[in-house]
Amino acid sequence: RPGDFNQAMMELGATVCIPRAPRCGACPVARFCEARATGRETELPVKLKKSAARDVPLDLAILRKGSELFLIQRAAGERRLAGFWELPPKALFPRWRGRLAAQFTHQIVNDRFRISVFEGPVPKVLPSGAWFAAKELDAIPLTTVSRKALTRLRIGAELKS
Repeated sequence: RPGDFNQAMMELGATVCIPRAPRCGACPVARFCEARATGRETELPVKLKKSAARDVPLDLAILRKGSELFLIQRAAGERRLAGFWELPPKALFPRWRGRLAAQFTHQIVNDRFRISVFEGPVPKVLPSGAWFAAKELDAIPLTTVSRKALTRLRIGAELKS
């Protein structure tokens, strides 16, 4: 029963193998412990330093046609958030001139996204995507970054960030 074994080992780690003050005398598996056998039980576990967050600029475009919003969908084979809908990156529209509408940050593990959201006219040529009414946005898988951007611009009041 590997699940029970793993749970028991985690319980030992939380209650007996306490960092800096391990209770080896109360440990039912002390005879198998390499740290104890080598006299390093107070040195372990080694706590790794967190790496500094990496700043990632991200410029997004808000394109509206009446009460509808243009979104693109992440490819099914993408590593992260496959199939999710999101605001298109401004870089998809090289000559497009939008005005800055909002800025915020969003952190995912070690990446700190510095997001700038631009609003402007709909370009003549659009990438593959779809138009959605604000009331439809809660019913589709939408990235958190896009939800935050739309919430800050008060688009789709029912959105949760």
